[in-house]
Amino acid sequence: MRYAILMLALTGCPKTEEATAPTSRGPQIGANLPQDATSKDFIGNLVDTHFQNYRPVEGAVTLNYESFRFRPDGSWSASGAISIMEDKMECQESGSWVMDPATTENDGVVSWTVNDTDCASRKTQVSTRARIQLLDGGQYKFHFR
Repeated sequence: MRYAILMLALTGCPKTEEATAPTSRGPQIGANLPQDATSKDFIGNLVDTHFQNYRPVEGAVTLNYESFRFRPDGSWSASGAISIMEDKMECQESGSWVMDPATTENDGVVSWTVNDTDCASRKTQVSTRARIQLLDGGQYKFHFR
């Protein structure tokens, strides 16, 4: 009887290797992005930030991104509208981004390029470079360079 109880106890125990196996926490960061700890923290904060009502182009033609997001794999996407005088045409853009090593977990210089667009009069391969400061409460500041 003792032998049967011992066998049941041993076979019913979970394997400790599986229970303690490390799991990946957080997104996989693109190979073209800095891999130092400060930059990884900045990237995590950057991809968690939902940029809204951002205007990369103003003048006679205004482009307003209603939604603009960076992804940890080095890509980004935006949806919004081009306004020409009183006419408004919805559109989408996407592309790639890179950055310099971050200064802090909330401050870094990012460059992004438009690789695909259906926004009227917009061209692909247009790049923008800015210092992005991520502030409390989901707020942010762009300082264009």
